[in-house]
Amino acid sequence: MVEDVETEVKRLVSNGAKIAAKQFDDWRSTLAYVEDPDGIWIELIGKKKKKQK
Repeated sequence: MVEDVETEVKRLVSNGAKIAAKQFDDWRSTLAYVEDPDGIWIELIGKKKKKQK
């Protein structure tokens, strides 16, 4: 579990990972998948951000 999925994806991509699946929300979490340089998929899960009104 990560604090901020979007920030973590950016950090991993800047260090050589590739986006494997776009970030998306389920009913309570934000998820994203990146692929490391060796081809291993990494699942990132974080709390869904509340929409600002």
